Amino acid sequence: MGFFMFRAVALVALLLPSVLSSQTSPKLPNSNASYLALRGTLPAGNGVSVQHFDLKREVGLFHFKSGTFYFFAPVAGRTTGAIFVGIGSFEMAPDDPAEKHSLSLILKGDSFQRDFTTLALRFTDDTEALIRKASIGEALTTPAAISSGQELQRLFRNELLYNVEARLLQDIDGPGGFFFATFKGQGAFSKRYLYVIDPYGVYWSQPDEIALLSSGDEDYDVTVGLRLQGSKGHEAFSVKQQDIDTRIEKNGKIAAQTTTQLTITKDGVHVLPFRLHPTLRVSAVTASSGEALDFIQENKDHDSQFAVVLPKASNQGDTLSIKLSYAGSDVVENLGNGNYYPSARTSWYPSGTSSLGSYVNYHLTFTVPKGMKVVATGKQVREVTEGNTVISEWKTDVPIAVAGFNLGDFKQLSGELPDKSLKIDTFANKELPDYLQPLRNGAGMGTLNALSMQPGQLADGAAALQVYTDYFGKLPYDHVSLTQQGACTYGQAWPMLVFLPICGFFDSQQLHMLGLDRSDPGFWNEVTAHEVAHQWWGQMVGFDSYRDQWMSEGFADFSTSLFLLHARRDMKGYQNFWETERRRVLEKVANGKRAVDVGPVTMGVRLNSSAIKNDIYQRLVYGKGAYILHMLEMLYYDSQYGETPFKQALQDFCATYRNKPATTEDFKAAMEKNLPPWMDLDGNKKLDWFFDAYVYGTTVPHYTIESSLQEKNGSKVLHFKLTQSGVPDTFRMLVPLYIDLGEGKQSRLGVAHLHGNTSTEKDIPVPANVTPKRVFLNAFHDLLSD
Repeated sequence: MGFFMFRAVALVALLLPSVLSSQTSPKLPNSNASYLALRGTLPAGNGVSVQHFDLKREVGLFHFKSGTFYFFAPVAGRTTGAIFVGIGSFEMAPDDPAEKHSLSLILKGDSFQRDFTTLALRFTDDTEALIRKASIGEALTTPAAISSGQELQRLFRNELLYNVEARLLQDIDGPGGFFFATFKGQGAFSKRYLYVIDPYGVYWSQPDEIALLSSGDEDYDVTVGLRLQGSKGHEAFSVKQQDIDTRIEKNGKIAAQTTTQLTITKDGVHVLPFRLHPTLRVSAVTASSGEALDFIQENKDHDSQFAVVLPKASNQGDTLSIKLSYAGSDVVENLGNGNYYPSARTSWYPSGTSSLGSYVNYHLTFTVPKGMKVVATGKQVREVTEGNTVISEWKTDVPIAVAGFNLGDFKQLSGELPDKSLKIDTFANKELPDYLQPLRNGAGMGTLNALSMQPGQLADGAAALQVYTDYFGKLPYDHVSLTQQGACTYGQAWPMLVFLPICGFFDSQQLHMLGLDRSDPGFWNEVTAHEVAHQWWGQMVGFDSYRDQWMSEGFADFSTSLFLLHARRDMKGYQNFWETERRRVLEKVANGKRAVDVGPVTMGVRLNSSAIKNDIYQRLVYGKGAYILHMLEMLYYDSQYGETPFKQALQDFCATYRNKPATTEDFKAAMEKNLPPWMDLDGNKKLDWFFDAYVYGTTVPHYTIESSLQEKNGSKVLHFKLTQSGVPDTFRMLVPLYIDLGEGKQSRLGVAHLHGNTSTEKDIPVPANVTPKRVFLNAFHDLLSD
């Protein structure tokens, strides 16, 4: 279900008292008594019958016309589930316009109502008490209820791949608040639905704390996602320091020990969730005292989340240090000939549940086969050869969003910015991976390797860094490493570490012979610039959640256009870039819908669903996200100040959110702080008029313009009429206008302020010796319009 779904969970224990200083043997996984009881509990004992009972859970309302609840057997004195059999219904109607739109798109209505005859529940809130209060009598548990409980277990373990028992364990001694309900619709509405409330964040839709999910063709769609009223964040802890010692074998298998220092951020925390790749099997978890701690880790192919049971609840402000030992495969792939592919890039070590939203100091140590080179996040402080291995050590000077590494038999080329403020290194493998070896002698391929174009990658990377530093300010790092990875068609970037596709190191002829320049020929001229831009967007300035990820990808795409504008000899690449972005956003992709109509950019990965294919996420989060920043650039521009107001706003934003995550509202506030007077359309120094339309909305205006050269009162004038249509009455826009002077020359005329569906006309005095051709729009793709 996308980026926010990729979460393997680890739950880590409280630091034991220092008096328990003796080292103890590791405990066996899955042996905690309360966990085992939760794992095995099913409906038992007497059930409770109800009639005309309503159960309100936030925006969702369950109505039980008649039937019986069969409760799961209590664990540690607490009932955590029930099966309802009878006649019931569920309904919800979210108030948020974007959520209404999502509900309508996926389930064909801006409100939701479905009937059911069986409902399965897991909970740690007061659901049991409310049901018992509504009881009209008791009934013995039936075999059908037990069978439904077993079906629920299989749903979690085999389909949802979610260890609900580990989640229930978090609340076993606390106030609770977790609620999960699932049922199947009837007849034509035979989808399975999940309604979830979790103060720690819904597993499938972090950081949403309320979610409605519906089964799609292959997975579940997050149909509605909301925050709890008064929510102050769901993280139970924050990691402060990670010391990770990793050994990588020739076959790619890794073994590691990690010491994690963290601070508890809530009271009554019983377990701590972490992200860890499911193939990494934990062998020991200990406190700083050496005391072994209970831990949970189920089958890697099922509900594989890793968890450690805390001996007692921990409270806000407590500081803990825990040590994990783990090993496994499928985290680093050996592609042959010295090429390695680190694939589990956000989960090769235990980390917090926020993706790229938590900033941590790292101390990394790698032991790899002799002849291999590790390039990692941070500054290399040591590299030595010991026998048949190479040991390298890396430390960060500032907290970073994520740690990572690349590995290979690399050749290194280096350079630096003109002011010597930033070093840039490139690393390319000396040989091709096995899967590309058969292509080496193909017709027209020439000398196929990753080394011939390495100087070009160094030059492009250096140029991009120079352009972006001018626009966004300096990075908090002293170097950036561009590394070639084994994957062919995508790039990625971590702090100080960029992963570039190996095919980006091939020349244009080789790309053509491989057919890689057909669907998106511009990609190969843009990928390095895009990934380098992530040093600012996504890394130095993080994004708070999937709702803010458009600022990472969209801003990196926008930055790419700056690279094309300033680092290329002509405007062709720049103009083609924006024309391609516009086409992807506005063309019809499925069911007669344009990508832009599917939802606002703040829906993030949820833009992709079973209802609409064609990777809407890519088109909007990248394309429209880029256009939003580009439009602000064009609107902040002034003939007197040029791009200074725009640059100042972005540099202020970067300085304010340096090494921490930002929300969409944070970005809006930064732009408003540096708002030019001509952008204050509502007289309140706010950009609501722009953000409501383009960021939180789906409006795309339509413009027509007519112009003609006329004589009036003996003077030459250029008359134009500009019409804005297809917008709500509240829509406001500043429209940049240009004069075509002929012979390829043009000049910015100014801006027209339009409100709603309206027109404006004006005469422009023209000197006698000038013969302008026309007034026109979008000389630089200034506005996203159709």
